[in-house]
Amino acid sequence: MAIISFYAEKIIALAKLSEENPGHRRLATEQAYSLEFLRADLDPARRAELEAKAEDGFCFDIEDGDRDASKAPSGVWLVGDQGVYIMMNVSMREPGLIPGPIEHAVQCFETDTRNLQPGEQFDAKTRIFGGDDGVLFLPSDFIMAVAAQQQAQLKLETPLLLLEIDEAGVSSPWREQAETYLAEMRAKDLAFFDPDSKAPPKLWTPPGPDETPAP
Repeated sequence: MAIISFYAEKIIALAKLSEENPGHRRLATEQAYSLEFLRADLDPARRAELEAKAEDGFCFDIEDGDRDASKAPSGVWLVGDQGVYIMMNVSMREPGLIPGPIEHAVQCFETDTRNLQPGEQFDAKTRIFGGDDGVLFLPSDFIMAVAAQQQAQLKLETPLLLLEIDEAGVSSPWREQAETYLAEMRAKDLAFFDPDSKAPPKLWTPPGPDETPAP
């Protein structure tokens, strides 16, 4: 079990962007291979083929043409690779869609290189997320509910979002766990007690109408 933390305002902003752009959401890796997101008009023979190969509702033979990305729900992605961070599930390819600049991928404080010595990020990511890289989908309503509940309980001057990761998935830590964790982090002088004091976050700026969108 590991607890990770973010500025709540930044994660809420990403969740709201997803809510506001239903036609531009992307499927997370696990969703992309789920039978749930097959096109309604998919050829019956192709659907039957994929369903026959599926295990527990997932089939790795599903291709782009089989999917209906418009079914992607509102939410954010919790990613484990170069650290552990939350990013929006909205496409960044369309000029004018997303107001900017915006921090579209928010590293948790525990793997933020501003809080670590050189070379420590990999070990921190492995301790929190495990050795394998991956993506977990977190619904927008989950983010909003957890952020509101934690702020009501913890009453922090700068609201934080704390998430607990274990083998069962992602949840909100109990109040006692959160309070103990915050006390430990204060003792370690993590950057969230002096917002962005060690270095400003890198912001993504949406392309203009004549610019090539970022990948």
